[in-house]
Amino acid sequence: MNELIKGIKELNKAIRYKLSKKYCPNQAPMSPSVVEILEKQVVLNDSLIKQLANVEYNRKVIKVPQFVAEYLKKGNEDEQIAALIYQKFLGVMNTMENGDLKEWLRGQSFETLLALKIGYEVEEEPKYYIKVGDKLYFKNWGEDGTCPVFEIDDVPGGVTGITAVDLQEAEMTAGIIGGTVEEVGQSWIKM
Repeated sequence: MNELIKGIKELNKAIRYKLSKKYCPNQAPMSPSVVEILEKQVVLNDSLIKQLANVEYNRKVIKVPQFVAEYLKKGNEDEQIAALIYQKFLGVMNTMENGDLKEWLRGQSFETLLALKIGYEVEEEPKYYIKVGDKLYFKNWGEDGTCPVFEIDDVPGGVTGITAVDLQEAEMTAGIIGGTVEEVGQSWIKM
């Protein structure tokens, strides 16, 4: 975090230097709009430095959804984390595309975002199975890919071949075969 604060301070130093030269006799003057933008950036950066300096984050690895991990892997991970922190600081309003990442970011603290730098784990997406009636469980689509194959659960814990799938696939399959979707507990996963 100290490196992040140091980088923002260096950026402000460069902006302040540029602002100090705005009326230099040997150069063309900066337009008032450029001066205003740079002055606002300095204030924004100073505020961000104060917030980051006040953040007490612990050194624990956090869990993130798959889509966050994919975003972080799109480019330089440090830059992606810095972009998330900056978006959070700006209030995640107009500059970020709507979607899961934006919604996730709205619910995160600065502490969580800073902890990404330390490391993160990808949350396991929940898995689901499809149940038909009291004892039938969808197993797969059979050899021809059109006929559903079921397994009967006569003995509690006796079912071994059930395929756990994501929610979208489970809902689609349940709709086709007239079943219900139930979340798989850790003891159920037999993939």
